[in-house]
Amino acid sequence: AGARAGGGPPRADAAATSPARGFVPPFLTIARSEADQAQQLTVHVVGDTQPSEVISAWRQVRGRFDAYLAERQLAAALPAPLTVVVVPRATLCDVRIFESGEAPADCATLTYYYRPAEQTLLVVEDRARLLAHLGGGVAFIACLHGGVAAVCDLLDGFEKQLGESGGGERKPGHAGEPG
Repeated sequence: AGARAGGGPPRADAAATSPARGFVPPFLTIARSEADQAQQLTVHVVGDTQPSEVISAWRQVRGRFDAYLAERQLAAALPAPLTVVVVPRATLCDVRIFESGEAPADCATLTYYYRPAEQTLLVVEDRARLLAHLGGGVAFIACLHGGVAAVCDLLDGFEKQLGESGGGERKPGHAGEPG
């Protein structure tokens, strides 16, 4: 039960029915943390990025995603609370973050990985592409938890729009086979 693989939307049954505490990889040393009660978001960072930067980017991405959906007469809610952990790229190839205990072959290309049971999004630390990485994660989470197929159909388009509008170079950001 991880993030999206390839091109198919995640199965709705992969979503957690009752949130657990956020997942923080136990092998990482968290440098800083911050919570935003209004967003029901907790951010942990390992490197140089400040949690306040991530929270600000999260707000921007959420606003852009909601507007993107509204233009298409759709809406989606994200589960709350959510945890975002900003990690070094190598973390997304560490088998210990995957529920299956196996990293996907394309793990070096991942920009985010979502753990639905803990409602935790792990995002690669890259300030220049933070909006794009978070945007891919937001869209994926809305697809996974929302149960609206039309939202899932918009994942790639939203990620592409973020990449084209200054959100950073578009990179794949999906891992594992949901379920």
